[in-house]
Amino acid sequence: MYTVCYYKIAGRWYLDAPEYLEKGGNPDTLERIGSFHDLLEMAAEGESSVVFQMDTQPFEGSESCQLVGYSGGNSGGYYRIHQFLGQVLDIDIWFNTFVFYDTIILPQIIYFKRILPP
Repeated sequence: MYTVCYYKIAGRWYLDAPEYLEKGGNPDTLERIGSFHDLLEMAAEGESSVVFQMDTQPFEGSESCQLVGYSGGNSGGYYRIHQFLGQVLDIDIWFNTFVFYDTIILPQIIYFKRILPP
């Protein structure tokens, strides 16, 4: 299971990946745009960060998204989310492959759950 954090700076959402930046990664690739930005806005409920648990196996309270396409090479893939937090969405979001650092192949289904702050 993964814990993934996103944070918002000046109206833009970014994946929190300090190890990627420490290795010389481009910070622009961490920005989440389009429908991913919209999903994070919904999940954050006005906060400046949002945390998800994610896994390739279902777990209690998880939602799911299905792989629908690749972005070329091994850079990432597009996943369709049909619903989130009880709302019908039917949107596609793009995940970087480095979110799944222990596998070369993108999972067909990702299960995820927003973790509320204490």
